[in-house]
Amino acid sequence: MIEPEPAVEQIRGGVHARRSIGIAMGMLMERHGLDQADAFSFLFQTAREQDRRVSAVADDVISGRDVATVTELAG
Repeated sequence: MIEPEPAVEQIRGGVHARRSIGIAMGMLMERHGLDQADAFSFLFQTAREQDRRVSAVADDVISGRDVATVTELAG
């Protein structure tokens, strides 16, 4: 089997990250009445506080893991 080039894998990772962030933002907007900017802000701030990537926090939101209290942001 031929191994994909590192650049191809990097692009695939970027596409996955973008998709996850978009899905998580939509979920936050739907469930908590946030607008797009606030949903991204929540993901970004949570990632920064936890020293993680935004896409990792987004994956947690999608999986239903408790990442932080979104109600504080929406409230």
